[in-house]
Amino acid sequence: MGDEPERLPVVLVVEADEVVRELICENLLKEDVRLVTAVDGAEAIAAYCRDQPKIVLLDLSIPGIDGFEFLRWLRKEPQESRAPAIVMTAHSDRASVERAIGLGASGYVIKPFDGADVRQRVRTALHLDEDCAFV
Repeated sequence: MGDEPERLPVVLVVEADEVVRELICENLLKEDVRLVTAVDGAEAIAAYCRDQPKIVLLDLSIPGIDGFEFLRWLRKEPQESRAPAIVMTAHSDRASVERAIGLGASGYVIKPFDGADVRQRVRTALHLDEDCAFV
């Protein structure tokens, strides 16, 4: 039934709050993806390197290396293999949005989020060509 789990595209969910992390994953359970989670920036970088995700769902307020630093790190990855990062955060101020976009975020979702919106953004990001615009 379907692809083997290791062949499915990986979605890396980087979220410190367990309830929110589980909610995001629950919203993506019926998608044809393999979910990998991280609770802080160091774990996110390790998971990114290990699992080579096709997309990253990223909270900005994670312990240690925060979401902005993760975006800065991700921007150093080769363009052709860099996964798009969609920020999912409670930071709705213009400065945070502009900073995240400036650091290469492919999308920005304000919490509380709509599960259908997140699923659609993931589907869209998984099917975009590398040079397509903002999700």
